[in-house]
Amino acid sequence: MMHVSNPISTVGEYHLQEHSMTTVLIVEDDPLISISLQMVLEDEGYEVCGVAATEEQAISLGLTHRPDVAIVDVRLAEGSGIVAGRRLLAGGTRIVFATAYAAEIAREFPDVEVPIIEKPYDAQLIVRTVGFLSNGGPCSMPSGILVTGHRRAA
Repeated sequence: MMHVSNPISTVGEYHLQEHSMTTVLIVEDDPLISISLQMVLEDEGYEVCGVAATEEQAISLGLTHRPDVAIVDVRLAEGSGIVAGRRLLAGGTRIVFATAYAAEIAREFPDVEVPIIEKPYDAQLIVRTVGFLSNGGPCSMPSGILVTGHRRAA
């Protein structure tokens, strides 16, 4: 059996690449959005370590799993995605807000660069942004992303 450190396979028109080192937390209270986002991310080879519909669940899963990246909605079933996002950032998780409330993020994070994808969004834009955040390299943010703040988040 041959071992390949970073296998790439082709299924139809989709190219799947293993991202075994990148864990993703989804913070979204709409079950249809969270399930479809989870499927897309897993199809791309990312490990979804949890799905949270509330602020409390997001913080708990963040503390338990220490995800590399979190995709966070602002309005949750209970609590605030902004509060959850702050706690996740403080714990070292890179976040991207996927929300219809971009103006709230800009007000709440004036001094920290936080990517924002406005709803409705293309799931592939989320995938590209997760890839950018997980690499942490010098490449540029995918087009179509709003970025707030002046200082790069951890």
